[in-house]
Amino acid sequence: MLYNTTIKRLFFEQVHTMTYSIGAYFDHETELKIDKIWEVLANTQIADYLHLSNNRPHITLSIFDNLDLEKTSQLMCELAEEFPVMDISFQSVGIFPSSTVFLAPLISFPLMKLQLKLHKELTKFSKLPESPYFLPDQWVPHCSVAIDFHPEKLISVVQQVLEVIHLPLDGKITELGLTSYRPVVHLMKCELAKK
Repeated sequence: MLYNTTIKRLFFEQVHTMTYSIGAYFDHETELKIDKIWEVLANTQIADYLHLSNNRPHITLSIFDNLDLEKTSQLMCELAEEFPVMDISFQSVGIFPSSTVFLAPLISFPLMKLQLKLHKELTKFSKLPESPYFLPDQWVPHCSVAIDFHPEKLISVVQQVLEVIHLPLDGKITELGLTSYRPVVHLMKCELAKK
């Protein structure tokens, strides 16, 4: 489903320097809880990028350069029909060396299967970026809660996250979405099959 007609034109054009992200998005209640973390971190001037970015909380399944957008949208909707809404349980807070703090979910077989199948099918017609982080054997499922912050603020970020969110945070993955970035533009989404 396209968000608006302005995006429709962009959606079906091949843009040569664009990076695209395919994410697994959450039910409304889970999204609001993670959004609250983004808001608190921005309001306390600790880390504001995610709150200001026009993004939505998600788990990135893959990142590609120069996607064939028409084939990608078709594939995403086919996968959304194949995979039912799935449970997600965030159990811990994690840190990547690149000034990223995230919520780490329990790794479930359905989530791993979805990411593997998506990656396998997309590589048939898309160019991978140089980053290896989203290759199936190196992928770390996560939902970023803070990025692009000064390293001295790391402890403050983690403290704020743990004050706002009570782990475990249980929710559902309800849709797949395609965005381009930076800046973040939501291009399309497909709802997962109802159980």
